[in-house]
Amino acid sequence: MASELRVDQLKNSGSASTNIQLNTDGSCTFGGNIDVGNNSLLVNGSPFSTLPPQYPEGNENSTVGASLKSDGTNAYWDNIVGFAEGFNITRGYPAAGYKSSSSWRNINRTTCATFSNVNIGDRLDQSDAYTAGAQNANMRAYVFCTANGWNATGNYVSTFSMVTESNAGAGQSMATSRNRTSVMKRDFKYAYVCGNNNNNPDRYDLTNDSVTTVSGSSNTGNDNPACGYGETKGWWKQGGTGHEYAWATQSWSGWNSPPGTDGTNKTWNSRLGYGYWNTGGGYSTNSNMSRRDDTTGSELNQTGKPGATGEETFFGGMTHGFMVGMYNGSQNNTGGQMDFSTHSFGWNGSLNSQGTPGRASGAAIEYGTLGSGYTGV
Repeated sequence: MASELRVDQLKNSGSASTNIQLNTDGSCTFGGNIDVGNNSLLVNGSPFSTLPPQYPEGNENSTVGASLKSDGTNAYWDNIVGFAEGFNITRGYPAAGYKSSSSWRNINRTTCATFSNVNIGDRLDQSDAYTAGAQNANMRAYVFCTANGWNATGNYVSTFSMVTESNAGAGQSMATSRNRTSVMKRDFKYAYVCGNNNNNPDRYDLTNDSVTTVSGSSNTGNDNPACGYGETKGWWKQGGTGHEYAWATQSWSGWNSPPGTDGTNKTWNSRLGYGYWNTGGGYSTNSNMSRRDDTTGSELNQTGKPGATGEETFFGGMTHGFMVGMYNGSQNNTGGQMDFSTHSFGWNGSLNSQGTPGRASGAAIEYGTLGSGYTGV
């Protein structure tokens, strides 16, 4: 004979009570809170949890900074930090550059949130023009081939701490003496320093300050290359030749339909899957910029300029690109910004370079914090 348990109300020895409704589908609706005390709440015999287990910082399974995701059935923590969010850029440090036949040891600090720029003084061991830089995970900045003069060739690497804003001495010397360099940056791992002397870029290891030479491609040793970079590839353009460089295989391929720059005018890189390339030749141009997908190299659209620019001292932030000095017939301190959401380029006097009479072709190095668990690509 079947038995039946009927419960309409639970009541303690006081006055508090909780209504209980038994539903036809076998579920039970409680009219108050459920406190399971020190026991486990089970669903079909398994522990019930509104979130997957969480672990504090320091645990090998730490979920600090992780994203909660679902495969459609199970929720899980994803600790993989992608390229876009792996580096939160808050400042940039425009460094070196030149006017006329004078090059600088000077550095500025550009604050992204306030679109402001100040001079922090001469912080480099040696000056340089037509130069480029990179940073490691400790926010040590490297300015490559600082030959201590304008239009000079050298292999000296000047460094400074962006944490303390102080000189950090010489880095490991380059394997190759170069002039008029540009850099393809593989995030926090390598800086591939390109420029004159030979077709084989120097690969500067940002994790241990060692240098090796990697095989180049046709013309990759020419003066004044324009370089770009993204999550999976570096990009190189000079004269009529363009190349892509795959990080994973460290191999070159031809770039079909590259932008029109001859390399003397520089590139704005973003962490959003694209970069902005100049399209005109010569040391200064008012031609539109071409926004390029940094995986395929294809053009996404074009962006007009507020006037002629060239030899720009560029760096990319999170929402905007920043220009702190350039050349438009003379080397000058003109500042400007690119809005990554609207793809619009305008002047901004608050970003004018400080401390020198002009800053063309300087290096500009990004400073910020790395996402939890992110070490580069």
